[in-house]
Parts: sequence; structure tokens; C-alpha cells
Amino acid sequence: ILRRRLAMPSNEEVVRELWGAVDRRDWVAVESLCDERCTFTLPQSGEKYGREGFLRVNREYPGDWHIFVNHIIGGGDWVVSEVMTTFPGKVDQGVTLFRLDQGKIMEIREYWPEPFPVPDWRAIWMEQK
Repeated sequence: ILRRRLAMPSNEEVVRELWGAVDRRDWVAVESLCDERCTFTLPQSGEKYGREGFLRVNREYPGDWHIFVNHIIGGGDWVVSEVMTTFPGKVDQGVTLFRLDQGKIMEIREYWPEPFPVPDWRAIWMEQK
């Protein structure tokens, strides 16, 4: 009898599962997807944490928020996600770079830009808003 090996999920699937677990507040699942040596960096503020810090920042983040995945793009060990986080009366857009090794998240680099109005000089070419 031949047994089929269970296929390892793709890096893109691992990242999608991470965001689902974060949205569900399933911290055990989040921890299991991140390697114990995982680093979490927020370059805009200069913050850097380990896996426990990533869990803590998300677990303790104030308010009733939810995450929706807009896009996930993968290539080799790196995956990029664009997500929308909703709060009552507010929406944020974030871009996160993930580096994975053998199905585990090793590095997370997260950017949360502030929205800004379209500059007048390029608004004339805008196709839609």
C-alpha cells in the first residue's frame, strides 16, 4: 500500500493562515506558525521583537479590530501581504514582508502607512479613487 505524503503548505498558505489566526485571536496557532527564532520589526518606529513580542503586540492591541487579506504574493522564501485592518470608524492598510524557512515564519517586517490626500500635481491623471 502506498501512502501519500502530506504536502507541506506553500509559504503563501502559511501567511494566509497566520492572518486568519490573528483575526480569530488564535494565539496558539499564531505561535505554531512562527519559528521560535522569529523576529518582528516595525521599521517606521524602530521597534524589534521576538516571537513572544509579536504575539504580545497583537494580543494586546486595543480595540475591536479585524484583518482582511487583500493580496498575498510569494516568491521563494519571501511572501508579501497587503491587509486591511478595520476598527470602528477607521480603516488601516498594512504591508508585511515575511521570510519563511521550511514552512515556519522566520522574519516579519511590517509597515503601516498613514493615509494621505492625492497631491494636486498628479490628481489630474488619476483614473479612479
